[in-house]
Amino acid sequence: MSLKTRVALTSQQTISRLELLSELLLTRLIASISKNLEKTLEKPICYMDSKVALYWILGPNKDWRPFVQHRVEEIVNSSTKLQALPRQGQPY
Repeated sequence: MSLKTRVALTSQQTISRLELLSELLLTRLIASISKNLEKTLEKPICYMDSKVALYWILGPNKDWRPFVQHRVEEIVNSSTKLQALPRQGQPY
């Protein structure tokens, strides 16, 4: 079992940036688990419900600000596959 926690930054961050950080943390966790397992994980699938963060990651490659650009590059270069969470059954 693996567990990762992170406290939100003290500086003002938008919700979209915090959701991007959570996806980065998830991809790092998957990489760590895959590294420590004897079997390699074949293209794990991660689901996100943040449309803005998904657009940054899956959308056209643009010149984002450095904060977003560096995190998007690390997520894109990982072995995880990202998909949007289906909207059915969500309370909002």
